[in-house]
Amino acid sequence: NPFPAALKIPAERLIAVSDFIQEHFYQEHGIRPLHVIPFGPDEQLYQSPPPEKDIDLLAVGSLIPLKQYSIFLELVFAIKQSIPSVKAVLCGSGPEEASLQQRAATLGLKDNIRFTGELPYPDVLQYMQRAKIILHPSLYEGFGIPPLEAMSCGIPVITSNVSSLPEVVGDAAILIDPGDVRELSF
Repeated sequence: NPFPAALKIPAERLIAVSDFIQEHFYQEHGIRPLHVIPFGPDEQLYQSPPPEKDIDLLAVGSLIPLKQYSIFLELVFAIKQSIPSVKAVLCGSGPEEASLQQRAATLGLKDNIRFTGELPYPDVLQYMQRAKIILHPSLYEGFGIPPLEAMSCGIPVITSNVSSLPEVVGDAAILIDPGDVRELSF
């Protein structure tokens, strides 16, 4: 991206959303943003009291290859072998939506998984409040807001140990190698 160099913005006028992005920007452009200000969820949008936990496994995000939601489907399939009534929800839309739906059908998950498509933000938060676990197997996140939102709902998070995600979740989540699906068979 040639724009940062062309604009010649001084470091003290740049803000990064994570330490990871601050370092990545420095490596790419030779300028280290002086400030790091992370995102945070709007907790006023959560339902109070929280709804019943009727979703066993939830994933939220853009349905693109980088997010690896095929792993989510494989996990639902594996759980179904022991718990046939497992209920999962995948919130989001994107270019992989049709192929993920086809894969879910091939795996026999029609009664186990719901694809919501893109939803308004308050609706996504309501799904999070209904979930027992969120899985976020992304290969890259500049910040990773879904795990943070889930943690603010008190939901256990399983997420990748790459990019900004370890920084966002700290020791409050289970970190997995997104390249090794076997780590999910704990």
